[in-house]
Amino acid sequence: MKRFLIAAALAASLSACGSTPREQFYAFEPPHAPGAADGPLLVLKQVSVPELLQRPQLVLREGTRVTLLEQQRWAEPLASGVAQYLRARLQQLLPGWRVISREQQLRSAPGWEAQIDLHSMDLLAARGVQLSAMVQLQPPQGARQSQQHSLAQTCAGCEPAQLVAAQQQLLDQLAQQIAARVQGKAP
Repeated sequence: MKRFLIAAALAASLSACGSTPREQFYAFEPPHAPGAADGPLLVLKQVSVPELLQRPQLVLREGTRVTLLEQQRWAEPLASGVAQYLRARLQQLLPGWRVISREQQLRSAPGWEAQIDLHSMDLLAARGVQLSAMVQLQPPQGARQSQQHSLAQTCAGCEPAQLVAAQQQLLDQLAQQIAARVQGKAP
């Protein structure tokens, strides 16, 4: 009987050691956007993210080393989350405008078009986040304008939740710069 109790206690302790930590899921907090107006139109034709980031896990970069944070995951595909956040934030920043995705454009009049290619959105261990993006804007009658954006944000503690919050702050800064360009207020 004593051997049975020792074996049961050993088995229980080993099974506790083998349990995996719970997964944590993250999503960008969408800003409250007013309803679309009947004013000028901005169509987000494309929002792309690097292939390295097209996975459910958060990706941490340390120089040339990349670490997948297996228990820290996106609640939705990152490209979708980025596109939805930027659309909602631009709608908020451009009152009186209609900001729509390419899929919604089928029945819309011509307007401004935006293509946003994120070249990087790196989570940097113990430092923060860096974002690099090429934004192409085309007015209804006019030439396509391209501009490179490089942004950085430090974080407090640099835990996954703080890194995701820093990413969202960079997306917010990018949306502000795009809105300023569309309204002709960019430097």
